[in-house]
Amino acid sequence: MRVNFWREVNPILVIWFPWLVTAILAFTYLLFKKRWKNIVPRSKPFWKLLTVMIIIDITAWLCYSFALSQKELSITTSITESFVVIAMILGIIFNKERIRPIQYLGAA
Repeated sequence: MRVNFWREVNPILVIWFPWLVTAILAFTYLLFKKRWKNIVPRSKPFWKLLTVMIIIDITAWLCYSFALSQKELSITTSITESFVVIAMILGIIFNKERIRPIQYLGAA
């Protein structure tokens, strides 16, 4: 009996493992360069914003991982590929950005 391994892996584990490896590598780099002491004092004034950003980011990645574990891969891919266009539209509306022709090409 053949088991599809990638369908059996927990979506939370799929997100957790790369984050853990990246965090260990980043912390090791900061420790090696002796820059880790600067991070906490600089981020203290922004702890509320950082907390909200972390929660939203984790939620988005978990939703993405769970969506990929379902059978509706075409819908998930369509939604994720539209992020560039959504970011461009939000940039125009909220940041009053001017879009150059090359950026339209990238969003197409």
